[in-house]
Amino acid sequence: MHGIGTAPPWLSDTRLAWLDSGQARPVRHSGWGMRQPEPITRRLLNIQEVAEYTGLAVPTLYTMVSQRRIPFVKVGRLTKFDLRLLDQWIAKNTVMPMPSKT
Repeated sequence: MHGIGTAPPWLSDTRLAWLDSGQARPVRHSGWGMRQPEPITRRLLNIQEVAEYTGLAVPTLYTMVSQRRIPFVKVGRLTKFDLRLLDQWIAKNTVMPMPSKT
């Protein structure tokens, strides 16, 4: 049994660091057992994975693709997203706070 404010024994320091690193991705499953989040190891993601990764809705992403506002890769008829380009796009579109005028 673990106390309040401490991690359960199955959650090692390595897993905690991995979860804090932003590399974890939620895993959907059914049943009683618990599954750990899996890291995204593929370079190209599908639209649903990008929606989960960015927090944007799938229709919003399709609109952004059609307006060429987000980087994407066409693989035949499939629309995929390069994880590296997506991270660069997020960094480029990040608005930093203004310094305080004190």
